[in-house]
Amino acid sequence: KLILLDSLLQEILPMSSDLPGQTESGVLPAGDVVVKQPNVEDHKKPQFVGIEELEKTDRVLVQQLAEFSEANCACCGYEGENEFEITDRFGHQILYAQEESGCCFRQCCNSLRGFELILSDRQGKDCIKISRPLKCDNCLLCPCSTQSMEVEYPAGVVAGRVEQKITFFAPEYEVLDADENVIYTVEGPMNCSCLRCGCCKSRNIVFQIVSKETGQQVGSISKDWNGILQKVVANADRFSVDFPPDIDIRMKACLLAATFLIDYLHFEADPGDEDNDDNDY
Repeated sequence: KLILLDSLLQEILPMSSDLPGQTESGVLPAGDVVVKQPNVEDHKKPQFVGIEELEKTDRVLVQQLAEFSEANCACCGYEGENEFEITDRFGHQILYAQEESGCCFRQCCNSLRGFELILSDRQGKDCIKISRPLKCDNCLLCPCSTQSMEVEYPAGVVAGRVEQKITFFAPEYEVLDADENVIYTVEGPMNCSCLRCGCCKSRNIVFQIVSKETGQQVGSISKDWNGILQKVVANADRFSVDFPPDIDIRMKACLLAATFLIDYLHFEADPGDEDNDDNDY
């Protein structure tokens, strides 16, 4: 019976040497070992809820949250760390941005201060990091003093940066990718008298996003008029960003950085200085 059972098992089960890729010793040859290589594109794929939603939308709203510490200390001109909420066109929150900066730099350097902006999703996961170095005001048109922001997505991986250009009339910024190639140019309105007379307080101010390749406008960054909210909290700025078509997530993060840089350079005024708000060009 044992001999019969052994013969039946030999007929049913294949010998180890008959297995594909095996030698008679039952060991796979070194040349046939298949090792799965990591995908170099994995770090570029959305890994967060906020990034997935940002990748799908073509328009976002950037609302600076009211800083009650500034409102309560308006008499002494206290400058707090800015906070922003980034939503889609329907008001659904996508990301939350928190400024991290030193108190002395905020009070002494105001809109020129260096800082880091950490963008996190609704689950509290840090998605994007934006860094701005401390630089002096570029009143002498020195290339060394142009303002800039570097974007990391994910943290530790440079996605691109935003550079201020030296111009005499209209503000202009370049949006570069990780390889230092200029992808977009952000062009502001002309520095004419209407930007200082106060009539711009009741209208939107549009910065055009122009493709470097075609020279055509492909999107916009608009400073929206806040109405009565502007009278309550002078620093509660609101922007809408219309992204270019077929844009990847890294360039979207860079255009968000351009929005923040525009806000700090042109609309970040003393909370009690209502006359200069929206006109700091």
